[in-house]
Amino acid sequence: MSMYIKEIELHNFKSFRGRVKIPFKKGFTVITGPNGSGKSNIVDALIFCFGLSSSRVLRAEKLTDLIHRDGKEVPEFASVKVVLDNSDRKFPIDQDEIEIERKVRRTESGYYSYFYFNGRSVNLSDIHAQLSKIGIKPEGYNIVMQGDVTRIVSMSPVERRKILDEIAGVTEFEEKKERAMVELDIVRERIDRMDVILDELNLRLARLKEEREQALKYSELKQEKKKYESYILISKLKSLEKELLKVNSMIFIEDEKKKEIKSEVESIREKYHEIDEKIKRLNETISEKGEKEQISIKMDIEELKARVKRNKSAIEDIEENVERLTNEEKELESDIFEMKQKIKNVEEEIDEENERYLHLKIEYEEVCKTRDELREKLSEVSKEYSSKFDELNRLKNEAERLKADMTDLLGERDRLIDSARRKSIYEEQLKERLEYAQSITLEDETEIKKEVERINRDIQEVKHEITELEVRRSRLEGELSEVERELRNVHLEYGRTEARIKALEEARYSDAVNEILKAKERRELYGIYGTVAQLGKVNEKYALALEVAAGGRMQCVVVDTDDDASACIEYLKKNRLGRVTFLPLNKMSALKKDLGKGVKGDGVIDYAMNLVEFEPKFAPVFSYVFGDTVVVDTLDNARKLIGKHRIVTLEGELIEKVGAITGGHVSRRVSFGSVERRKLEELSERMAELEGKRESISVELDETEKMLADARNLVEKLEAEVRKREMKMEDAKMRRERIKNEISSLETELDRISSERKKIGERLEEIDLLIEENGKRLKKLGEEIEKVERELMDTEVRSIEDSLREIEARTIHTRERLEEAENKKKRLELDRDYMLKYVEGAKKRLKEIVDSKREMFLRKKELEKEIEEIESELEERRRRMEEVEKEVEGLREERNALVEVLQNERTKLLDAQHELEEEEERIRMLTQSKHLIEEEILEIRSEIEEGGIEVVDDVPTLKSIERKIASIERKMEELEPVNMKAVEEYEMVQKRMKDVKEKRDVLKKERVELIKRIEHYEKMKVEEFMRVFNSINESFVRIFSELSDGSGKLVLENEDDPFDGGLTMQVRPLNKPIQRLEAMSGGEKSLTALAFILAIQENETAPFYVFDEVDMFLDGVNIEKVAKLIKRSSKNAQFIVVSLRKPMIEASQWTVGVSMSKEKGISTSVVTGITV
Repeated sequence: MSMYIKEIELHNFKSFRGRVKIPFKKGFTVITGPNGSGKSNIVDALIFCFGLSSSRVLRAEKLTDLIHRDGKEVPEFASVKVVLDNSDRKFPIDQDEIEIERKVRRTESGYYSYFYFNGRSVNLSDIHAQLSKIGIKPEGYNIVMQGDVTRIVSMSPVERRKILDEIAGVTEFEEKKERAMVELDIVRERIDRMDVILDELNLRLARLKEEREQALKYSELKQEKKKYESYILISKLKSLEKELLKVNSMIFIEDEKKKEIKSEVESIREKYHEIDEKIKRLNETISEKGEKEQISIKMDIEELKARVKRNKSAIEDIEENVERLTNEEKELESDIFEMKQKIKNVEEEIDEENERYLHLKIEYEEVCKTRDELREKLSEVSKEYSSKFDELNRLKNEAERLKADMTDLLGERDRLIDSARRKSIYEEQLKERLEYAQSITLEDETEIKKEVERINRDIQEVKHEITELEVRRSRLEGELSEVERELRNVHLEYGRTEARIKALEEARYSDAVNEILKAKERRELYGIYGTVAQLGKVNEKYALALEVAAGGRMQCVVVDTDDDASACIEYLKKNRLGRVTFLPLNKMSALKKDLGKGVKGDGVIDYAMNLVEFEPKFAPVFSYVFGDTVVVDTLDNARKLIGKHRIVTLEGELIEKVGAITGGHVSRRVSFGSVERRKLEELSERMAELEGKRESISVELDETEKMLADARNLVEKLEAEVRKREMKMEDAKMRRERIKNEISSLETELDRISSERKKIGERLEEIDLLIEENGKRLKKLGEEIEKVERELMDTEVRSIEDSLREIEARTIHTRERLEEAENKKKRLELDRDYMLKYVEGAKKRLKEIVDSKREMFLRKKELEKEIEEIESELEERRRRMEEVEKEVEGLREERNALVEVLQNERTKLLDAQHELEEEEERIRMLTQSKHLIEEEILEIRSEIEEGGIEVVDDVPTLKSIERKIASIERKMEELEPVNMKAVEEYEMVQKRMKDVKEKRDVLKKERVELIKRIEHYEKMKVEEFMRVFNSINESFVRIFSELSDGSGKLVLENEDDPFDGGLTMQVRPLNKPIQRLEAMSGGEKSLTALAFILAIQENETAPFYVFDEVDMFLDGVNIEKVAKLIKRSSKNAQFIVVSLRKPMIEASQWTVGVSMSKEKGISTSVVTGITV
């Protein structure tokens, strides 16, 4: 047999109070007992523990109703634990037993329910997940309640069919079908989107056809313009020859100026060395005469200051301790005063209680006298009943005596308990004082000595740290000096580079461009950003290629608006300075072609524009300068791309889209901000880095100085701590003996209190035994008195007896009040004794505080006297320090004056050297500019010769050339905007259309596949449902036949579409016609529903099944058949059945009997046994 329920443990669950364990065996078990005994509560416990249903199914409005109630104290929680045998490892856990437990606990806001699986806290879904592994599901029929049979009978056919839906997993198929439907909608949407894209591409193809023809015409005009631009070279040649003469003149002037500055540097250097020698001689004299002695005196002064500081610190510690003891002294005096007031009040209460006690005693004596008189009268009147009355009086007297003894014992017990409580409080106070005294003794001389040794070690470590910090300070000072020297050199190099760049720019740009840039610096013109060359930065690797690609447009000036361009042109006209091309940002538009995608081909690097660094707002400018020019590594690779792009190689060859190739030697007159400007940026970054480093070193140096000061202060503090510990050591020696005596006294007192408490405890045990014995005796006497009084009920002495009972009640009441007054008086006396002892202890502590304060005052006076002596010696050392300082002051003043003069001379020398370096740099830059101009003249002459242009004085004017170029540009502008990429885009759009059509065809195929998948899911759903239906129907036919000797089957209302109809049961009981479920008798319905449930269980196997009185409506014959079927099935699974019917009980292998106490409403007896 597989897994089975081994044990159910109930704790305060419904009718089961406390903890009850019910063991179970394999096979067939019946739970039986009288109606209302709580047997069905065991089934409720299983449902509750497994979380298989709500509280209403458990016959409770809410879960807290499951907690046991019997009119007495209601428990706060209920729990159920089920132990499952897992020997066959049905659960995939390597344990022989599995424990599932659930608790419900009542809270202020309602209740809280929680689950445990093998002792680990889990939630309901975790429990369901574990149970599903063994076939136990909330919607299943493992546990069948009384109402489940009725529910199957009364439910509609559709509801009955849905039971099979759940078993067949129809919901899972529906979910898969729904997901496929969603995918189908997405595919349809994508197909529609592809159709829209194809319509747009057709329109775009028609537009690109016109743009392609326009681009070809524009390219022809561009070639013609380039031809006329070549004539401008002659004009540039003449301008450069004039510029060369100007530079030669400037070099001669600057060379003469350099000679004068060099002479001045040598003169200053000689004077500097002379002053430096004088300062060295003075330093030697000052060191010999005074500085060594000053250092010695300073060290003495610092040592004396430290001693004063240490003594003052010790005095502050003494004052703090005195203040603490004074505060404690005040608190104790206040406590003593308050305690005396309380003692006074308690004594007044004692007097009041004494007076009350006397009054009550008189009242008690009077009541006793009246009682005795009534007894005597009763004795005279009832002589004929004398024997009975004697017996009654004897019993009552004995009862009174026992009551009095009980009262005395209870009073004594109250007094002992109160005394024990007070002694316990006193004992706790003594323990606290003892612990405090023992904790003080822990801080003895040995501990303090260890602390002194530890502090001395810390002092040595800090001194070692001071030495390391001084070395670090020296290193940082050296590093700072080195960084400042390097920073000065970088500043000089930056100035030289900046001047060189400025000179190069002035030499490379045309006169007109230079004048515009100078006007910008003078703020005569506004809105100017700079030339194209200034605004772009390139990698040196691509510099030549990009400069060739940009050509003359590198000298174009970028301005903010066309108004700014107009103002600049007016300025050039007014001053006859020449012509400049301006690029206004508000009118420039970026290239429409997307240059973010790379160009494919051998040796292709990228679009030229992508290789330039510039601010985003200048993108239209560089789009205009470079267009869609592509940079390629070699001419051979560039030739493969002729006709597709405008191309430039890394060596400067330029290939136009129409096939024209320009190449040869290149003179780089105007260049992007690459090498020199990058060097300037690197120098600027280096300056920033050195500035940061200098700042960092300065901060680190300041921190080091601060750490040195902190370390020295720490040494002083630690030395003060050593002295403080030495003082504590002396105090510890003085306190040691005093605390030792106090500890001995406290331990003796604790022993005494402990002994007294022990005796009280023993006496309390004796009193409790006596009270118990007297209570039993009083109960017996009461029964005897009641018996005698019943015999005397009808006598004439009844009225006297009633009066006697009333007066006896008054007697008891008065005696209780008298005992209460006596007990209260004793409690007050105990309180007074406790407070007197506390006052005595406080006075003793006050004396100790006064002695300690006296010792501290004496030590303070000794320290103050020592401070006066040290300060006197300190004053003497200071006077000697002043004398030494006066002796060397004159020498120092002379040295300081010379140092100031030396510093001034050093500044002059540095300034002169800086001026000389700047002059040399200017000469070098002018010489470099001269060479560049000469190279450019050679390059232009070479270009003129290569172009076949004759250099003569009578050349066409620049204006006529510009007019021709302007005419060509107007024709080009008429064609603009021109999409030069139209030819390439036309081909791309055609290719795009082909790709989109292919994707649309693929999506159509996907749609067909999805429709087939949906149809497949629908088919599988029906097939799986019919498989489950046929299997359960087969079981139903067999089980119903076995139970009723008739025949029956399950019938679908719509066999063609099972989900469009319900499920009915068509049966034919023995010797009866075929009937539907609705037409059967109650017993037949129950038997049919039970057969249906058993058929489901047979197909949905589980390790155990539970039935709760499912045989209620069956007759004896049918019960025997059901029991026989369950017994046979119990060979494969455990069956637990709640039943009152004899055939079911006799068929079981095991029985569990449940009974209930009628008075308490508790299921008190659970008996298990073997059915015979």
